[in-house]
Amino acid sequence: MARKRVALIVPHNDRNSTAYRRNLSLARQWRSALLLSGVDATIIVAGDVTKAQFQSQYDFGIVPTMENLTGAMAINSWLDYTSGDKPLYLCGYHIPQGTAGTPATGVLGLTPISSSTTNIKRVGRRAVWGGSSNPWVYVAAYAARVSNVYQGLRVDASNPHLQVLLRPDPALHPSDAHVFIARWHNRYFLPTVGDTFQFSLWVVPWIMVNEDAEPEWGRPWTADIDHIISVSGSLGLNFNNYLQTFQWLHTFCQQTGLVVHCGATTSALNNIRPTNPYLHRNGRTYNSQMAQIHQVLLAEQHRHFPCCLHDHYWMIEDTRGSGGVTTFVNPYGTFREMNSPAAFRAHWKGSMQEMQQMGFTDAHCSHYRYANFANNQFSDRYLRFLRDETPLRAVRIWSGSCNVSADARFMAPTPLTRNPFERRYGIEIVNSYDALWINVATWQYVMNRQNIAALDGYGDASEDVEILWARVMGHRFGNLMWERWLREGALHYHHQLEMATEYPSPAMWVYEQMRAWRQILSGWVFLGSITDIVNWRNRARSTLG
Repeated sequence: MARKRVALIVPHNDRNSTAYRRNLSLARQWRSALLLSGVDATIIVAGDVTKAQFQSQYDFGIVPTMENLTGAMAINSWLDYTSGDKPLYLCGYHIPQGTAGTPATGVLGLTPISSSTTNIKRVGRRAVWGGSSNPWVYVAAYAARVSNVYQGLRVDASNPHLQVLLRPDPALHPSDAHVFIARWHNRYFLPTVGDTFQFSLWVVPWIMVNEDAEPEWGRPWTADIDHIISVSGSLGLNFNNYLQTFQWLHTFCQQTGLVVHCGATTSALNNIRPTNPYLHRNGRTYNSQMAQIHQVLLAEQHRHFPCCLHDHYWMIEDTRGSGGVTTFVNPYGTFREMNSPAAFRAHWKGSMQEMQQMGFTDAHCSHYRYANFANNQFSDRYLRFLRDETPLRAVRIWSGSCNVSADARFMAPTPLTRNPFERRYGIEIVNSYDALWINVATWQYVMNRQNIAALDGYGDASEDVEILWARVMGHRFGNLMWERWLREGALHYHHQLEMATEYPSPAMWVYEQMRAWRQILSGWVFLGSITDIVNWRNRARSTLG
């Protein structure tokens, strides 16, 4: 890899045009995203800058969006290829060849996806790479929306200078006529990222890797599991699948360097349902499979499976704990402010004792000094307590959310912001996304791939489960997970249930996508731990200011 001079190109210099306004805004977002890897791109305007000037000053150029831009623009005259031309990457490009001053690129225009769907949940596909050994991936990529219909790029495969680099897997999607990435000479036609810079953001590092561009630093990806040992009332909990997935994940971590931070369901040794196998301390001896998982957690608590407190039973102020496990009576004169430092101190001490009684050294993921908090376990005052009286240096919360109900009191300290450098009182705040969670009663439905897809609107349960799952993973991982990771620095998390309903389990498919992108984007993305995230943040802060 080498350091490259990157130009973000506004395709037209008419300041009153849609092409100018949309691209200038998007170019600023692209530049910010690249800065997160230490790459400082320059924004230029085609027409103000000539093609010859671009050729002499930059190694390659990126046009942030060409979605629904099919008229005459300054950039069109740059597309014709002659030997020695620098590469151009055009997102959302679909100008039919020979129109608006364009050469015979092999681009024919657009074709509707999934019978002219207007639902992003029907766009996801399993995609295969042409001319490389890259593993297949799930994406929900498209070139443009016309009258809200999702449209894919249509190309002439017989064009001798055109090569399709990424397309829907014909083995699974034989009727699809669109492609995701194609190139004509070194003019690359890519999916749109949308005007809001939130779709198919994997194209950002992919362009860099394709150009052999070196980042100042790679960006880490890591993962959490909530309720790693917990016997819940969820339907379809199969302990053989549970153990098998966990053993597979152990091997996965050893192969890739991923650290999975595990939230142990704790209660700070209170007397709320003290014998419930929902709690880790009881679930670890529930059967032989759970006992085996617990032993691996103990052996790996300083390496691949650090464990921390995760207490849904804790009552803050007037809440009743998860699922209303208690009743609340507040007679005058007996109320104790549960946001007080004394209450925090008692809870922390009880949690530490509970974790140590189970064989863990502490309640904060060992030397990683991290906790993935339950959604009733956080407030601004608690954050100050953690800074002053605990070793914690990072916590996982929903940094842009607040949640108040009879069962939970979750007040994010910065409810209106989500950024990859969020920090308060010296504690790193890490956002997260669960690509597998759906809002249904898990005691009524088995959370296997088919039901996750059908119950959340990705299709009908009678459809091929591989088709359904491609839609789920294309949208949830290929779009949503990538957006949250790239823009917000979010890690991936899931619950134990998604490890236990079938084998291969739903969770395994997510990890395999992390492995695939780690391989494809080597040097730009790596799998690691929360420590890697904190180190990346500190390095980026010191460099970017």
